[in-house]
Amino acid sequence: MKSNLLTSISLILILIFLVNGSGIVYASSTPSLEELEKELYCMCGCVKILAYCEMAQCSVSTQMRAQLMEMIEQGLTKEEIFERMRKMYGDEVIAVPPTQGFSLAVWIYPLIGGGIGLAILYMLTRRREEVVWHGEPEELLERGEDIVGEYPEEDDVYERLFEEEYRKFKRRGVDK
Repeated sequence: MKSNLLTSISLILILIFLVNGSGIVYASSTPSLEELEKELYCMCGCVKILAYCEMAQCSVSTQMRAQLMEMIEQGLTKEEIFERMRKMYGDEVIAVPPTQGFSLAVWIYPLIGGGIGLAILYMLTRRREEVVWHGEPEELLERGEDIVGEYPEEDDVYERLFEEEYRKFKRRGVDK
């Protein structure tokens, strides 16, 4: 039982380290246009990444690309470019949510859900170990067949119950 607890705790810790390690890391060098397009949403309403906007003659994606090229030419870092894009279009322009403020919940809720799921799995496996079996399956089947053989045919029992209920019903109808 202790080994299950240790395994669960180690899995949770590994999950936390993996998620924390996958946070946004901005490069200090000037990024390429292709790199930036894959991390920003097009704000034309197509709900697609800027690099994959397929709207015919989308003026918004063209405008956003021009703005990105201008910022790249100015020598801005990825973090500075994202900050400017946030100021122009809002937080929803960034495809990967930031790991700060209210958006931190996007990163934390899956951890909480995973932790709850692991806790439920742990409790279910622990409960499964505590189940007491009252014999081998073959023995239980044989005992069940013996018990069923002790009772009269089901059809006779139900037929008798139906007759009794029908007689009671008839008597009530006559009394009224």
